[in-house]
Amino acid sequence: MYTFEIVDMNDVNVEEYYGFERKSPFTTIPWLKYLVEDNAGEPLILRISKGENLIGYFTGVKIKRFGVNILGSPFKGWATGYMGYDLYDYGLVKELLTPTIDFIFKNSPCKHIEIMDRHLLPEDIEGLKYDMEVFTTVEIPIYRTDEEFFENITGKCRQLIRQFERRGAMIEKAEPNDELAREIHDQLCEVFAKQNLVPTFSLDKINNLFNNLKDTGMLHCYVVKEPGGTIISSIVFVGMGKKMFCWCTESRREHLNYRPNEYMIWHCLREFRDMGYEMFDYAGAAEYKYKWNPIEVSYVRVMASKHPVLLAGRNMAQAAYWKLLKLRGVMRRC
Repeated sequence: MYTFEIVDMNDVNVEEYYGFERKSPFTTIPWLKYLVEDNAGEPLILRISKGENLIGYFTGVKIKRFGVNILGSPFKGWATGYMGYDLYDYGLVKELLTPTIDFIFKNSPCKHIEIMDRHLLPEDIEGLKYDMEVFTTVEIPIYRTDEEFFENITGKCRQLIRQFERRGAMIEKAEPNDELAREIHDQLCEVFAKQNLVPTFSLDKINNLFNNLKDTGMLHCYVVKEPGGTIISSIVFVGMGKKMFCWCTESRREHLNYRPNEYMIWHCLREFRDMGYEMFDYAGAAEYKYKWNPIEVSYVRVMASKHPVLLAGRNMAQAAYWKLLKLRGVMRRC
């Protein structure tokens, strides 16, 4: 039988909590602080043991929406990758799922729980009693030589990289400060405006991330400048261990002739390789990401509600949120 212990974020044994080979940025203390501040939430850290043996940890954040207490690990809209479990044996995720959910329902006021774990795969869902969604992303191995890297991408992508190099733009590391946050948000407004939407990232969210992660070594920001020195594109990554994740990327439409988007990835992935990273998660599977010939990976978001009406309400709220973004986009209220 597994034992679950609620651990205060300020009292957690950091050495033990971080002592897992596949620990991601999204279950670290700085990321939890970002989520708590951004969502007016409360962290939930569960220490899981069996007898005298530590099995691992579960991490999430409790929030309250429309009077309903919710546990997200993570919740949609948090600009956060998978959370769930940090374990010595990731084969236990499916086995731990039901006792974890039962413990949270019993020991907290939460009425709805969402968990997305990298190690809960579509083939694992048979026999589970919960509602589920499959999330697909693409990952790029970056432990390659430059020659191997270049040969593996599409011919069109190679052409765009060469065009960037000929046209005189430059890429450089950027400090995660208020000025960069404003620039990123302005670019996001322009990107989303093409679809008559407004960004899902607010300026406060970007600043919140910067403030909580800027001194951790996990946050990496880059900008591209045209020959005159004007910033035309930017990208933000977060990384830990052997894996790097894309957090956001955006560009100025009028300067796309410099081909900044492809070169940013090409430059940064090689730099991360030299820093010791081995895998890049592109945070989703949009069509334009396949030019890198990535590996497609799918895992599962599990949704558990004490009352069926809560899941229906959650889906209605999600649909209403996207309609609101569309309306604000039409009205250009970024």
